[in-house]
Order: sequence, then structure tokens, then C-alpha cells
Amino acid sequence: RARSRSTRRDFPAFPRPSRLLELKDARGLNDEKVRRLHALARAALDGRLDAQQLRAMPPEEALASLRELPGVGPFTADAVLYRGCGVADGIPASDELGQTVIKDLYELPTVTSEDVERISDAWRPYRMWAVVLLRMGWTRSEGAGVSYRRG
Repeated sequence: RARSRSTRRDFPAFPRPSRLLELKDARGLNDEKVRRLHALARAALDGRLDAQQLRAMPPEEALASLRELPGVGPFTADAVLYRGCGVADGIPASDELGQTVIKDLYELPTVTSEDVERISDAWRPYRMWAVVLLRMGWTRSEGAGVSYRRG
């Protein structure tokens, strides 16, 4: 939940599952993605997608559990666990763009998962958010180089 500064009242940062089921279409989402959102919403409503349970599991087990849901692959499982469930200290395994950003920022010829672990250790306990912010800076520069390196 996020808090509005001007009115000092809480409002949801992401729609409740029941509200997602009301979604018929959305700009930028094709029909298949809307169906997948609906499947995730139904899984949350019937208890198969429970944020508290997922946070309590080892990451590999939580990700495997998420991938059992209809339409959920590695990228979506990472997004649900790390962002949707609020796991702030984790590095999404399927985040190729995050690896590209780290490679560019640290001027490495290649990046392995071991490199990501070693480098991201300094970002604890907010590794996932550090990667999100780094990706945003890189994406905004349209891949022309990492924007925060331009002085």
C-alpha cells in the first residue's frame, strides 16, 4: 500500500484480485496477457497464490510453485515473487536486462550469475529494488548506455 502525501490516506498500490477480474482490456496488454492476469487473480482468490506463504518459502521453491500456475513462466514468476510479494532482497534469475545493465555499468565483458551475486551483495537488503532502479535508468537511455554514467 502506498500513502498519498497530500491527503494522508492509504490507497492500494496494485489492484485487488477481484478488481483485476473486472479488467476487460488495457492499453499495451493483448488479450492473452489479460487472460494471464485473470488467471493470477483467480489463483490469489482461491489461495494458490498467497504472498505470505511464498515469502516464507526458499526462493527456488516459491518460484517453482508460481511456475505451476497457468501462463506463468520464469519472468512472471520472478515478477510476482520479488515485486508482487514484496521480496526486496532477491535477484530475479530470469532478468537478462538486469544482467545487461550490470555488465554495462561495471564494464564487464560478460556477466555470470556469480558476478551478479558478488556485485549485488553490496545492495543488501534491497537488491531487487536496486536492479529495478538500474534497469529504469538504462531503459530510459534507450540502451544507448547507462544514463547515470553520463555525468
